[in-house]
Amino acid sequence: MRVIINPEFDYYSDFIKSVPYIFDTEGTVIHQGRNTVKRFCVNDNIFIIKKYAGINIIQKLVYSMFRPSKAERAYLYANKLTLLGINTPKEVAYIELSNYSLFHSGYFISLECSDNSLMSLSFNENFDRRLASAFASFLVELHSKNIYHGDLNLGNILYHADSDNNFVFSVIDTNRSTFKPLSLNECFDNMKRITHDRNLLKYITTEYARLRDLNQDKTVRTMIDTLDKFEKIDTFKRKLKRKRG
Repeated sequence: MRVIINPEFDYYSDFIKSVPYIFDTEGTVIHQGRNTVKRFCVNDNIFIIKKYAGINIIQKLVYSMFRPSKAERAYLYANKLTLLGINTPKEVAYIELSNYSLFHSGYFISLECSDNSLMSLSFNENFDRRLASAFASFLVELHSKNIYHGDLNLGNILYHADSDNNFVFSVIDTNRSTFKPLSLNECFDNMKRITHDRNLLKYITTEYARLRDLNQDKTVRTMIDTLDKFEKIDTFKRKLKRKRG
């Protein structure tokens, strides 16, 4: 077992090292899907722990020899985002388990961020225009800092209003992100997962184009075309998966 702990949380090392043994029976489930996310209260801190799903033999070889695991990337990227001035829950630790020298599974531990997600904007005719505009500005900031969030959907963007009633955003689920200069097409590709609500996407894209001094009509058309293609490919993949059983 490999355990890497942020020095700020050395006090919790006993708890952190126990995670693989207690995760399945303790804590409160806050998300159950391919991966499992649980909430643990330890003394004065609330930890969010993500257990990554089992992987196939090819992925085990890749994570053992060529590429950092999702848990390691989540930990490293949290620190990198913070250094770039982007809010994300504080990284606490990551754990990697191996079997016969091959990576088997991993855990990423962070502090809790209790902010709401942006999901309330989607499929809501009366969505908060000021919030959506602020989010568009945040997207421009991400892209200007060469950040491509690997799963940029409304559920992975958290927000709150500060004392001046300005919106403050945080990102979660960042292990698939990349950090590099982005072309305009890459920016559009990054935004295709934001929402399937075309009215909302048009509004956000219009604001994004305005802030970047792009042709607004052309940018909206490109973004909707990108979403259409993404949905068609996704539908095809789902049908293919069902046929394979």
